[in-house]
Amino acid sequence: MVNNAQKAAVLEEVIDHISKLHYDVRAEVVVGELLDNHVRAEEIAVQNQNVFVRSFNKDILDAQLDDSQPYHPFISLTLSRDGLYDRLPEGIFHQFTPQQQQRSVREMVLNYKRQQKEQQEARKFFRPLENEFFLQRVFLEQKEKHLLFDAFGKDADELFLSFWGIRPDLPKTALKKLVKLLPYIYRIAGNLPLVQLYLKAILDEPVKIVQEDTPTAVETGSAVPLGDSRLGLDSMTGDLFFTDMPVWKITIGPLQQHRVHDFLPWQPYGKLLETCIGFLVPADVEVETILEPHPDERRVFMADSQEKEGLGGYNFYL
Repeated sequence: MVNNAQKAAVLEEVIDHISKLHYDVRAEVVVGELLDNHVRAEEIAVQNQNVFVRSFNKDILDAQLDDSQPYHPFISLTLSRDGLYDRLPEGIFHQFTPQQQQRSVREMVLNYKRQQKEQQEARKFFRPLENEFFLQRVFLEQKEKHLLFDAFGKDADELFLSFWGIRPDLPKTALKKLVKLLPYIYRIAGNLPLVQLYLKAILDEPVKIVQEDTPTAVETGSAVPLGDSRLGLDSMTGDLFFTDMPVWKITIGPLQQHRVHDFLPWQPYGKLLETCIGFLVPADVEVETILEPHPDERRVFMADSQEKEGLGGYNFYL
């Protein structure tokens, strides 16, 4: 049987894990995970602070161990949400006092302290109700999670693949990593160092990305009939112009786990690379992929009796 000291030690460890969360996780998700891991509902209580700090703070402002009741320690979570006190009219809780032109400092201090005390008492009065409302949202969160993962089981990844529109014929190992990291794409896309780490984790190969902003010449290759355009507005003289769109040069290699042949456009890893680029690279960025073969592949030549093949432009040059 677990005594109160052991229970308090376990709850302290739980609080330490909550305090170390780096991301803004909804309190219902955190509490739902705790309930699934043998923490009882009566060992968790919430207190709504206010919503004014929500724009620059996480949902869970603070987590502390409340041992005011010696035989019933519990976790107290402070949330950056409006409570019933914040939603109801102020006149319900505070006595109206007519404005006076001349008030002493002592009177203003006493009035402020009185309102603070009334606010604390009102929040304490509504706290059991707010806690029950919160637990109902936690149970709803648990129900949705269990329905999702119990219904699909091992096929949960298939659900996410269809949701994100990802082709299922990609390499299975890399595909699992891709699905796990997709919820964080909005933080990674366009951030060159993070994109580099992302591709390195997915492809399991060294990746280096360099951005070049030098103007690039583009040939139009088509003529516009006379009378169908206006010079300086939607047309220009000649068939060559320069674009200032940035170029990302993605260098993959020297390859350690795969061959150059695996990254050809019609091969699984070539399709995987194209999928990752579609998620990670902004639309106004041109991409140039450079594959560096393993040093052993550089020695391939036309009359080689080995099974490796020479690929013109990749690991074979005239």
